[in-house]
Amino acid sequence: MNDNPWLIAGIIDRTKDMAKELGLRIEPGSYNNIEIMADNPPYGKNVMLAKLDDWATANLYLQGYRQGKLEMTALAKSKKAKPKEPEHIDSETCWCKPALDYTDPDTGVSVYVHRRTQ
Repeated sequence: MNDNPWLIAGIIDRTKDMAKELGLRIEPGSYNNIEIMADNPPYGKNVMLAKLDDWATANLYLQGYRQGKLEMTALAKSKKAKPKEPEHIDSETCWCKPALDYTDPDTGVSVYVHRRTQ
């Protein structure tokens, strides 16, 4: 098979740049493998994240890693945006000041409608 060296060189360069951008490093592994290593939290020092056979696969791995980081960041921001309301309790003393909806005449049990904060 006759691979275009310019195409391979471009993939290698983009993969190395992406690893550096993500705070990872690429090292040669045994049997011509490519190892993607991390040194920062949450992984720790000198932790291998992936051992891949070729540069194209390493590039795809890093693209997926970057997408996962973007999605986790977006998820964390969305969770921070909505403060969690306290848990409701089954009585008129609940923090949301519920309205009395119904009282069973036989048992005397009251049912309250809780309010949601906006």
